[in-house]
Amino acid sequence: MQYHGHFAMWTLPSQKLKLPLNVRSVGRHEVGVGWHEKPKPKRFVQLFWTVEGQAEFRVGRSRYRVNPDDIFIHRFGETQNVRALTAKWICCWITWDHPDSLRWVEAFDLKNRVSHRTPCPQWLFQEVGAGVRENIPQGQRRAIHAAHSILLEASIHRGGQVRSHPVAERTRGHIDSNFHDSSLTMDSLAEILGVHRTTLFRAFHRSYGTSPSAYLHDRRMENALAQLHRSTLRISEVATLSGFSDPNYFSRAVKTATGMTPREIQSSAS
Repeated sequence: MQYHGHFAMWTLPSQKLKLPLNVRSVGRHEVGVGWHEKPKPKRFVQLFWTVEGQAEFRVGRSRYRVNPDDIFIHRFGETQNVRALTAKWICCWITWDHPDSLRWVEAFDLKNRVSHRTPCPQWLFQEVGAGVRENIPQGQRRAIHAAHSILLEASIHRGGQVRSHPVAERTRGHIDSNFHDSSLTMDSLAEILGVHRTTLFRAFHRSYGTSPSAYLHDRRMENALAQLHRSTLRISEVATLSGFSDPNYFSRAVKTATGMTPREIQSSAS
């Protein structure tokens, strides 16, 4: 049995915002053995996140097999050639066609062709699809926010059968709830959780493949970009609401992460 579905199709070019993470399209494949997409060059960056089953991607003479929780990155201009290998292959996918899209994606530790990560956050792909379907700038901002969240989830490593450490889970939960507090640091976090800072770092890095300070920075940046895309708040207010105590440092951090200043992002989204 073969079947194939999409959450949504891409927005009209006239409606698209000129931002690096502007979503071109998003969807979901549910197909079986014998399904094969006709090879053709694609002028966009595409992320595939396997939910169930196996598939094979071909790029030139190289072949890449993906399994559940694997992410495959299709780069701009490459010929896309993919086929299902199992009775059912389910994956979520998302595409971007901005010139800086690949740089964005690789910045989230997705430089390899195939990366093994946590289970696919299917609800985030649905959230992107809901924003795309609105076909208005506000919907695109919603889609961009969810797309950034997908990349943030994709940056979290969890190989094999390794389970996250209880200290790591508590650390991530506290960061998710309190990232907006500019006084939150690794020292204060270790004190709150009642563990040594070294223990906190090792447990978090072993579970998620990144440092707790980097994760905190990413959560703050995720919130800041969402605010810049959808609000008219002053830059200093966005910085404060996102946990950045120094507006100048905040502006530099946004420029480093996106290639754009906070004001340029707001202007592009207006």
